[in-house]
Amino acid sequence: MKTKMINIQGGKKIFFTVFTILLSLDGFAQKPVGLSGDWVLQKDFSDEFNNGINTANWTQSSDDFGPWSWDSKNSVANNGNLELTLDWDKHLKNGEQLYFTSGIIRSKKDIKYGYFEIRMKGAAEHPGVCPAFWTYSIGQPTKIINGERVKYNEIDFPEMEQRPNNVNLIDWNVIRADDSSPQVRKSVRKTTGGNSGVGFDPRSAFHIYGCLWEHDSIKFYIDGKLVATADPSEALFQQHQQRLVISLGLRAPYLKYVNGKRVAVAANNRPSGFPTTMQVDYVRTWKRKSDALVSEPENN
Repeated sequence: MKTKMINIQGGKKIFFTVFTILLSLDGFAQKPVGLSGDWVLQKDFSDEFNNGINTANWTQSSDDFGPWSWDSKNSVANNGNLELTLDWDKHLKNGEQLYFTSGIIRSKKDIKYGYFEIRMKGAAEHPGVCPAFWTYSIGQPTKIINGERVKYNEIDFPEMEQRPNNVNLIDWNVIRADDSSPQVRKSVRKTTGGNSGVGFDPRSAFHIYGCLWEHDSIKFYIDGKLVATADPSEALFQQHQQRLVISLGLRAPYLKYVNGKRVAVAANNRPSGFPTTMQVDYVRTWKRKSDALVSEPENN
């Protein structure tokens, strides 16, 4: 529901209320873009951002990931959009010298299987940032899957702008790790569009990105069209319940990898192009009607 002001004859102004199809999460009956079937919206993992960020469903202060330093002031709702901002901010955290802060929202509950859809626009700065829509497991017990001890799962629905030589390349990843110390990560990373990319600059306009995650299949969509399918064997390894995340991650040249760990690269002055902001019109998550009736309970 949005309120607009119009001029009428004589210069007087009146206000009227426009009801859109997407009236609210309680009222809209829209289905996933490009998918058929009967779907049930999962409200704990969906947000239109018309009335701010629903903090009953999302946290804005997730644990940091190395030099990715999250600050709740960097995730705000503005004019019906979620805005995540990455900015230069030299600071100490947990005894480590860091140089940037960024925005994130992460679901407060876990989910397993469903269709995950976001309408978003990338951040203007490139390279150095990565707008992403993804899931990952937190504190789940080890599962024995096909003879492997799987402790951690992650699916990147996509990751954008992280390839420094071509902003049009959009990646998706299916990741798992065992319970050894340190964990051994096994991942399948694919680039949509091969070496040429998707044919558009994700910074220039909003596009719809989706992932259909089922027990034996993981499929990736852009603007309602299937663009990639994960290997079925990797889909079978994704058996942990996971948190849903929207984030603006830091990338090279502002970090590097040392022995597989992300390490901050010194930036003692504000680089040009910062702050930079990604925008999200909505995030919507569905389960098939049949699955929604028998799905596993979500954990706090």
